[in-house]
Amino acid sequence: RGPKGGVALSRSPENITLMEITKTLDGDDIFSKCLVGIGLCDQVSQCFMHEQASQIKAQYIDMFEKTTIRDLI
Repeated sequence: RGPKGGVALSRSPENITLMEITKTLDGDDIFSKCLVGIGLCDQVSQCFMHEQASQIKAQYIDMFEKTTIRDLI
């Protein structure tokens, strides 16, 4: 914790990605869920937006893996 609350990082901000934070807070399967909210949506059982959402999801995953806390401060 910081002097006025908050948190202290155990690693340097440039070594912590948004993907790590998101998976820690929301679970490892957060990016495997359907973006439309239908539930099961994969290559076998696809929702009506699967093709379009897959492209968007891939862009989000890429951004979350490349962006660090340092990039945001």
